[in-house]
Amino acid sequence: MLFQKNNKKLKYVIIGAGSVGGTIAAFLKSQNKDVKIITKYKYLINICKKQQGLRLISKIKGDNTYDIKMILNNRIFNTKADVIILCIRTPDFKSALPIIKKISHAKTVIIPIANGFAISETLENLLKQYDPKRKYKVFDVSFVNKSRWNHRNKLEYEQQSDYCDLKFSYKTENDKEEEFIKRIEKDFLEAGISGGYIKYDEMQSILMKRLITRSPYECCCSYYGITANDLKDEKKDLFKKLCNELLILAKSLNIYIEENFLDEYFKNIQEYKNNDDANIYPQILKDIKENKIPEIYNFLFIVEELAKKNNLYLPEYFKIAEKFKKYKNI
Repeated sequence: MLFQKNNKKLKYVIIGAGSVGGTIAAFLKSQNKDVKIITKYKYLINICKKQQGLRLISKIKGDNTYDIKMILNNRIFNTKADVIILCIRTPDFKSALPIIKKISHAKTVIIPIANGFAISETLENLLKQYDPKRKYKVFDVSFVNKSRWNHRNKLEYEQQSDYCDLKFSYKTENDKEEEFIKRIEKDFLEAGISGGYIKYDEMQSILMKRLITRSPYECCCSYYGITANDLKDEKKDLFKKLCNELLILAKSLNIYIEENFLDEYFKNIQEYKNNDDANIYPQILKDIKENKIPEIYNFLFIVEELAKKNNLYLPEYFKIAEKFKKYKNI
């Protein structure tokens, strides 16, 4: 068996102390699960000690402070994690590889909260290059929640949604893994995190739809240097072409997308343009303007790679990938 039947708690380690990592940690700790957080910021560890944990203001959990141990990322970490929950930006994946190796054992699973299509494959490939002697198991994940970090000088998070939904999946299933998956599911459900394990095909459909509703907007607006308010005329045409190219990609991968999916999405885009958020630059441009490594791989380059792998010609995506190619191997 993957894990022998026993009463020992699964050991959860969360990498990243932002709003997502803090919220998930608080939910797990609310039901006395064994959870720790690894961060690269020493000042957060000092704050955690001073206020005896992190505070979560939640519509589900109420207002509580949870005594969760935080550990600096370069510290010698003796305890091995059964489950690693990766709550960092995709550009930071490479910097997390030494930590993942250090805290993993042979059966550790990794849950990357990135909500991106083919993120599991990307992370598995990075780990294979970094540590070729070990095979790492990375779940595909869909995480739906809305939280924010109230104060940068405090470990105080506010959950703004009345749900915390985490679905996970893996490309192969066997009886040896079933018990462990059920234990993770049980821990999450007890902690108030809904979702659980779903079939691989269902997950691929969810993640492809999410790609369609994020990538064309991010790529088109970044290409032109505009916000959603300016998404019109030839810019809107490019946006629609990108959406349709993703449908071509989905079909080549045998991923089911409803026939009217784009029609409904285009209606929602119009509603989005009418609200106050429409004057905000897309994440890729925000990162570039703030001199950060842009969150671009899972919006753009993953599409380019999958298209070439499947002998598809997606001219609009290829054109945008060419413009931003200097960010490809960062």
